[in-house]
Amino acid sequence: MRIQTIRTPVQVRDHITSRGSIKQETRTILRTNSSIREIMDENWLV
Repeated sequence: MRIQTIRTPVQVRDHITSRGSIKQETRTILRTNSSIREIMDENWLV
């Protein structure tokens, strides 16, 4: 039996959206880390 490598449009769309959501999560994590760093800097200044 041969394994079919042809993707259906639905699979391609799901793959694209899953990658997009992963990028969005990474962006949110980076934003959270930068705000934590700003809060720590403010605490050091006090």
